[in-house]
Amino acid sequence: MSRKKIIEIHTYNDDEFMDALADRVAEKVMVQLSSQLEEEGAVSNNGPCWQKSATAQDHFQVSRPTLKAMRERGEIEFTQVGRSYRYNICG
Repeated sequence: MSRKKIIEIHTYNDDEFMDALADRVAEKVMVQLSSQLEEEGAVSNNGPCWQKSATAQDHFQVSRPTLKAMRERGEIEFTQVGRSYRYNICG
């Protein structure tokens, strides 16, 4: 029995390609960062301390613009990977 392989071909303009590439790299880095944080014990009862914007908004009960303002004023610990932000909801 022979196996068939499927090849997907996507077309992107330069900006779309770079954005897609940056998103994939950021996701891989975040997976590695999450694993490292778990190993270091930086987790809470509700899961990892470092969460995406939507989860941080829910946790702090603020809007997206308020979360951005908190980040800019240094009121909340965050890290940026590519175009994504992760917020420390445990600190």
